[in-house]
Amino acid sequence: MHSEDPISGDSLIGSERGRHGVFYAAVITSRINNPVVLSEVSTGAGPDGLPEKAVAIARSEIERNPGLGSFKSIGCMGMPQCAGWYRVDGGILYVGVVDDSAFESRRAVAFLESISSTFKVKFQGQGGSSNTREFDSELRRQMEYWGDSRNSVSKSDARLDAKLAGLKHSAIESIASQMERQDKIEIVAEQSESLVTSTTRFNQSAKQMRWKLCWQNARCWLYIGIGAAVVILVLLMILCDPSFKKCK
Repeated sequence: MHSEDPISGDSLIGSERGRHGVFYAAVITSRINNPVVLSEVSTGAGPDGLPEKAVAIARSEIERNPGLGSFKSIGCMGMPQCAGWYRVDGGILYVGVVDDSAFESRRAVAFLESISSTFKVKFQGQGGSSNTREFDSELRRQMEYWGDSRNSVSKSDARLDAKLAGLKHSAIESIASQMERQDKIEIVAEQSESLVTSTTRFNQSAKQMRWKLCWQNARCWLYIGIGAAVVILVLLMILCDPSFKKCK
């Protein structure tokens, strides 16, 4: 039987039914402080009564955390021949009953984080809808992957790190591009400010030149007027005698 890496989708060799590390998994919500199963899958392996044990875990957590309103990254409840690991996120409890002797805590944490993130992406805001049972197939696929000890947790972490590195690189490029645009905007702003300053200085110079030309023009006409008056006075003095006796 083959399973896929829930992160990359790559085909991986899964374990046989009797060797599953995950016996049972479920997605449970709370309604009026009562657990309601949204999605569940059992491999048929492990002790009997696993669905009831999962509901008991949910009921116990609801009593401590009404409405599953407070986030809880990881919790564990011991059982005969198995362990019940659970996570509370966004009013939803994700639980996995695993083989206690073969399933390490780090794998349980990765398994619950994986199914919670996948469920939130696919069914965000649809906790009360019957189509959440469509998640059963995805839940089974994740159980097959994480239940096989040959599929290392570190390998999945490496893929996640690679994706995060890619996102980080894209973010850095975006920031660099924004900074470059900001530098160009600042250069244009400085050039615009310089142009405004130059225009203001030009207007001031033009105004001063206009007043200077007007004053020179007025002074020129004044000199012409004075000169004309002197010429007329001289002519009168010549024609009429300096005492103006001849012109009386």
